[in-house]
Amino acid sequence: MKRSKTMVAKNGGFLAALSGLVFALSAGTLFAERPDGENPEIFRINKERPHAITVPYGTRTLALRGETRESEYYKSLNGMWRFHWSPKPGERPAGLKMGGRGSWSSRIR
Repeated sequence: MKRSKTMVAKNGGFLAALSGLVFALSAGTLFAERPDGENPEIFRINKERPHAITVPYGTRTLALRGETRESEYYKSLNGMWRFHWSPKPGERPAGLKMGGRGSWSSRIR
């Protein structure tokens, strides 16, 4: 069977179009956006910018020693906390005040 030039040209055009389609589909999956957790380009969602922590001191001597906890302006938030959790602000107990004892639970955080 003898092939004509037009048949080869038609088949060649079809093959070129088919290979172009396959490339386009594979490139689409290769370069498609990935979920943020799988994308190595994204690594700063919900992160604070780097910063230095500073603590004021009452005297130059304390500052030069660098003992943060000795500063009169330092307050540690470690330890026992009292709180009352309510699923919605409107469901909190009536008369609940900040710093009051009320029916607050104690938790170490």
